[in-house]
Amino acid sequence: MEQNSIAPLVAEFRAENNIATSIPDSVLIQYLKEGEAMLNGLVEHLEIDFSTDLTSRALLKDYMRYAHFGARAEFKSVYAGEIYATQIKYL
Repeated sequence: MEQNSIAPLVAEFRAENNIATSIPDSVLIQYLKEGEAMLNGLVEHLEIDFSTDLTSRALLKDYMRYAHFGARAEFKSVYAGEIYATQIKYL
């Protein structure tokens, strides 16, 4: 993800989930990078453009929410269908 796309996505995530300003952006950026790496790792040799692929963008924000609330392990099972659809889209 391009550097100039990170701040708007973090701000969007913060607003949608009522994340307190006491949580530093650096923490949210770490969640974003983890989710981006995980999702891009599922679509071998390609990179998802989260600024144009709004379905994948929503899935990334869902990952960030699960990470924020300490539920990373549950993310893949809860969103298995959406993850599979993303993989199919990028075949």
